[in-house]
Amino acid sequence: MHFPSGSLALVVALELLTVGGVACSASSSTSAPNNGVNDVVKACQLRAPWTSRSSSACTTCVGYASAPRCACADKDFAGKCSDQVAAKNKEATCDGTDACAGKCAPTDCPCVDACYAGKAACRTLASAADGCVADTCDAYCK
Repeated sequence: MHFPSGSLALVVALELLTVGGVACSASSSTSAPNNGVNDVVKACQLRAPWTSRSSSACTTCVGYASAPRCACADKDFAGKCSDQVAAKNKEATCDGTDACAGKCAPTDCPCVDACYAGKAACRTLASAADGCVADTCDAYCK
């Protein structure tokens, strides 16, 4: 998963996934997938004006939305994007794209776009994952 909003939000989201007990073996939401804008550049453009990207509400949403939903989760956004994130994480051509996008400034969407150059399979899966997270967490991160 990539969050061009800076390393702080990514670190907090990853801590939520590993330390905070968010990750569990339960399956994700059974509702139809929400791929949001379904495009890495449009997802970046949706995130660009986020002023609360490092807030607890935003990082909690990003972490919970990206992880599989647990029966213990009380957040409506928990697990919403886990299938898309898991598919992206399994795609070999996505190796290095998170690190690349993480180096981009939060408003530098051409930089994010360049991270997926020549990686069509990854771009498709990342578009679904990033689009879902951006759409799901927009209200919490504005």
